[in-house]
Amino acid sequence: MGFLVHKDTIRTVMGCHPVSSRLISIRLNAAPFNMSVVQSYARTNDYSDEYMDDFYNQLQEIMEETYKKDILVVQGNWKAKAGKDAQAIWRDIILTTNERVHRRLEFAATNKLKLANTLGVHKP
Repeated sequence: MGFLVHKDTIRTVMGCHPVSSRLISIRLNAAPFNMSVVQSYARTNDYSDEYMDDFYNQLQEIMEETYKKDILVVQGNWKAKAGKDAQAIWRDIILTTNERVHRRLEFAATNKLKLANTLGVHKP
């Protein structure tokens, strides 16, 4: 897990925090607000619920350490799909649903995040 930063913008990096082989965050000096980016790579459904609890606990720790005035982007491969079937309960978080999606939706709702994967046009 890592970030590629162009040599012309390396001076904007205020800090980088590798948490695990599956989570990392970087803070960038930007205007009008600084920006924090969290990159995640969740494991597949084959892994235990205990592993996923650890993953989300680490992710929550990153969220709590993020400066509140920063623009926040949480991105990555979540191995969880949230679809229209989740809209009835999660009206504010719209995104085909699998077993891991409820934890992802709870995390997003708790941290006031929007799942934006399906805002663009996708191929059928």
